[in-house]
Amino acid sequence: MAKMLTTPDGVHHVLAASSPSTWGRRIAADRAAEIEPYIGEVESLPELRRLLAIDGYRGLTHRIEQAVTGRSGPQAVVHMAHAMRGYALGNPGLAAASFRTLDVTSAEWKDAGASLAHTVMTVLASCGLCEAKASHAALILRSLVRGFIVNEMSTPNSALDFHESFDLAVRIFVYGLPELEKMIPFDDRKTDRAPYNDAA
Repeated sequence: MAKMLTTPDGVHHVLAASSPSTWGRRIAADRAAEIEPYIGEVESLPELRRLLAIDGYRGLTHRIEQAVTGRSGPQAVVHMAHAMRGYALGNPGLAAASFRTLDVTSAEWKDAGASLAHTVMTVLASCGLCEAKASHAALILRSLVRGFIVNEMSTPNSALDFHESFDLAVRIFVYGLPELEKMIPFDDRKTDRAPYNDAA
């Protein structure tokens, strides 16, 4: 394994073999430039993923901070969402690494992830969400962005206008944030009622 991570072809082979999905193979094949700086510096695939995730966290944090500067509330959330999508489309390898949940104890990885989480939570909190609801909103937004990215990369020749659809989805998400703040914790033992304070 260590020997295979010392050349571009070796890294490509290892990543492609570990990524059975179309998205994973495309990342391995088309984004070698993101991986080349690590060639010869790492000896295992987990280490490579850790370094990519750290760079992905930092890059995304920077992109979001640039997008929301001078903005708050719903406007900031819209710009943050588009920044997340734009970063992932332009840096699919780093984005994929940052989406992955790693089993590591690296302080550097944890700090980079915590910085990204703080940035996202701060933007969501500017919409009046409490910490618990902002955490749910962050997970929903992450899933929304990732879902669009996977669809866009797996169907590059689609006649659909992904940008317009994404913008509509983000606006629906933003419009729903006030309702999210009013929701009570969901109890799956009581599925006969909607989890709202004012449920009819």
